[in-house]
Amino acid sequence: MVTTPIPAGTDVGALVASTTQPISALALPLPAGAATDAKAESIRALLAAALTVGLPAGAATDATLQAILTKLGTARVETLFTDDTGTFFVRVDNAGAISWTDTSGNASAAPGVGQRPAAGATVLLDKSAFVATAAAAGYSVGDYLDHIVTTDPGSGVVIGNFWVNSSTGLKLAAAPASGNISPISPLPTGAATLASQTAGNALLTAIQALLTAPLALPTGAASDASVKASAPADNFAGIATSDTVALATVPKALFIGGAGNLVVKGGDGVQATFAVVAGQIVPIRARFVMTTGTTATGIVAIS
Repeated sequence: MVTTPIPAGTDVGALVASTTQPISALALPLPAGAATDAKAESIRALLAAALTVGLPAGAATDATLQAILTKLGTARVETLFTDDTGTFFVRVDNAGAISWTDTSGNASAAPGVGQRPAAGATVLLDKSAFVATAAAAGYSVGDYLDHIVTTDPGSGVVIGNFWVNSSTGLKLAAAPASGNISPISPLPTGAATLASQTAGNALLTAIQALLTAPLALPTGAASDASVKASAPADNFAGIATSDTVALATVPKALFIGGAGNLVVKGGDGVQATFAVVAGQIVPIRARFVMTTGTTATGIVAIS
């Protein structure tokens, strides 16, 4: 290789600058698969979609939460108050407005001096909420009805009670018919009621009776008698023949001590005669060993 020496005094930096070519983007392409701006943007979009978690079915959205807050803000709340006179008042907070009634729901002035919640007083205020299922005077289908009851817990005496249509804020002139309303918070399907508990107790009593009663053997099951009948003999007794007196125990078989005729009668009342020999065991369950006709001797009942 032939080289040309750089003359003395030459500005090397200027020489390099004058001979260096600018590098463009086209002159240095990206390697295959390298991230471009478009590819990075598509990855960002995919990640954004993957990280967006949808609410499950029935989950509360911001809209439903706002609706709940709105409903709570407009809910009617009754609180029992008293003052230094000892009179009881019902404070009604309805959609931010405050009014007063007596314990029968009639409009009243506010409590006087010493106005305070009747916490710890000898009177309790209870509210039950219902929804109207049929229209009548003072309410329409779908209206919410509250039953306000003031009670002396010591004696159980109801001091006052009234019905109010919380949807309209108006007191009802009369209690709604029971067939026109339904509790807002009914028992869930299958929840235990007094009737279902009573029925359950009756069923448990019946089961207890079955468990404590003697169990009948199923058809064909072995009883004590049938087991004993099939077991080897363990009792032996000499027989006194009789035409009228049945054997005390029905034997499994009869042993013959001396040959002759054996006349027997079974449980069906049928009489039969057997010619037997000495030492023979006759496997029959006789009820009677007859005197008449029996000539065999030394008969022993095996049972």
